[in-house]
Amino acid sequence: MADSNTYRAFALFVQGERVLNCTEYTPVDMKIIEDDFKTGAMDTAITLDGGMEKMSASFKVWSTV
Repeated sequence: MADSNTYRAFALFVQGERVLNCTEYTPVDMKIIEDDFKTGAMDTAITLDGGMEKMSASFKVWSTV
């Protein structure tokens, strides 16, 4: 259940306010999109950076309600 990419014992701030009872945070998994590019005069394609995939992070908040 525990992921090696999960942080514990930290302070989380959202829009300048501290989030209380935050128990777990999973950071953004950054992945680069690569595209093959070939023109008519090229013998073989080259790999170009096509940007990044959509990024999202998650966190869990503990509550007694």
